[in-house]
Amino acid sequence: MNVSVVIACYNGAALIPAAIRSAQAQSAPPREIIVVDDGSTDDSRAVIAAFPGVRLVPQANAGVSAARNRGAEAAAGEWLLFLDQDDDLPPDALEIFGRTVAAHPDFSVYYGAIETERQGGRGWRTSGSAACEGPVPAALRANLFRVQILAPGAMLIRADLFRRVGGFDPRRDGVEDQDLFIRLGLQTEFKYCDAVVLRKRQHAANVSGNWQLTLMKGLACTLDHVDRLRREGPAGALPAHAGGKAVDLALRRAFRYGDPTAVRQVLDFARARNVRTPWSCLLRRSDRWGQAYARLWKIAEQLWPGLRERWRYGRLG
Repeated sequence: MNVSVVIACYNGAALIPAAIRSAQAQSAPPREIIVVDDGSTDDSRAVIAAFPGVRLVPQANAGVSAARNRGAEAAAGEWLLFLDQDDDLPPDALEIFGRTVAAHPDFSVYYGAIETERQGGRGWRTSGSAACEGPVPAALRANLFRVQILAPGAMLIRADLFRRVGGFDPRRDGVEDQDLFIRLGLQTEFKYCDAVVLRKRQHAANVSGNWQLTLMKGLACTLDHVDRLRREGPAGALPAHAGGKAVDLALRRAFRYGDPTAVRQVLDFARARNVRTPWSCLLRRSDRWGQAYARLWKIAEQLWPGLRERWRYGRLG
């Protein structure tokens, strides 16, 4: 396929070989593999340079968004796939995308299912949903009001569209994926490939695994987009009480992790942004109820290990 695989690397000497090998082992080889080293202080550049046919683009440390954008600028492919340094592609990932593009050629964004390694190495779970399909703004709504269901490594994006929407926003590092998906969802329909196209590995340094880091950034990103779309967006792009729906989602995530402090942070942030929701009204009257709810989760987890993970991923798809 005419695909440029772009990998952003920062101190990933131990992780990135598997990512590069997975891109090189594709049954439908990509046009090129570009690795942007974002000012690593370990041996990443030497490790990357040892792979034949891989283009190394070094830069001073500027963050993952800037590194991905730098790779996109250097890319010659018609399509872009952004693979994280700690993830890998199944051998048939690009072949799956290619078949879907051939069967449904009128789309500019394609995405597929993801296999994620369970914590503690307890096997893998598969997640995928066609919720982003449908006329604009279906993908926008899916990524505003659900737990994030996409990942850059599981998406094939037409290069000219990526550049037209402005790429990744470095100001959103930590939730840059969500921000891009929302902007793409305002421009075009998405097409789902009902097959696994990405394998996400879990380890202590995973940014996506640090939910405390992403919860508030994600809520701020969503509410910023809601405010902007209210002012500038097309009529009907957002449902009624869109900000409240976003706060409800953040609260539910905080509850499921059993963290009363996070619940309080969400409520304080919602009040500062003048967002009202049924959940926040209830909990503002009784913070003790929210704390008791969180403690119940901790007790249930002790009685039934793994309950919270099954609930979080099973209930939300």
